[in-house]
Amino acid sequence: MTIEKETNFQVYPNLKQMWEVFGIFIIINFGLEFIKYVLDHVFKIASFPPETGEWLGFLIYFMSMFFTALYVKNASQSTDFDYGFAIAKSPVQLFLILAVISPALIIINGSIADIIPMPKFIEESFISMIRPNFPSFLTVVIAAPVMEELLCKGIILRGLIHNMSANKAILWSALFFAILHMNPWQGIPAFIIGLISGWIFWKTKSVIPCIFLHLMNNGVGFIFLLLLNNPLMSMSDIFNVYYPHVLVLSAAILSACLYVIYKICKKPESCNI
Repeated sequence: MTIEKETNFQVYPNLKQMWEVFGIFIIINFGLEFIKYVLDHVFKIASFPPETGEWLGFLIYFMSMFFTALYVKNASQSTDFDYGFAIAKSPVQLFLILAVISPALIIINGSIADIIPMPKFIEESFISMIRPNFPSFLTVVIAAPVMEELLCKGIILRGLIHNMSANKAILWSALFFAILHMNPWQGIPAFIIGLISGWIFWKTKSVIPCIFLHLMNNGVGFIFLLLLNNPLMSMSDIFNVYYPHVLVLSAAILSACLYVIYKICKKPESCNI
């Protein structure tokens, strides 16, 4: 599959339709959360085994993303709607670089997010949402990378690229990806990753590297959680006196990796566009 302009009709979605998609996601997500709230009070889910609520959280997340994607699928007038899956179009060395870049991104993004004070109720929400168990792993490391990248790159960015310049499309899709997280502590890192993965999608015309980068980023973050057993520990607390050195090293690794990615995908034929 290549992303080529269909001449008979406008490719879905444009910028206005992108915000409509976000509205649909919010309606579905809040509706399901309300149902969960009612069930919690009727059946006293809090008295159930601890993982029960987290399995419900996974189900709500999955259904929110699935029904949003289904809405987009039905709203689209495109006859070639394959969500950008084309693994053969991505060079192997790109995946190796993305694996290296992930820890550096975690440290840099975490450092940026640490600047914003987090209210107590948000802290409690994060602690309850991210736990070192299988439902959290399934949601954070598997479901989120696949479903969010299919929506934000394979659907949203794919449509925007046909309706505006690539630079603007990547910027808007990264903003959409950030706002989708509905909080600045995840949203700002998501915006940065969205810019990187958006450019990669534009060059490779494949959502697979985007899923891989997202999976690696969330996977490394989950490993941090397993090792520290504290999702709220700041980067400065984790690395202590070595923090400035680790931050500079991470910035250097990130810069070098982005340069290599640029060189890999600089020429169209290098990424098989």
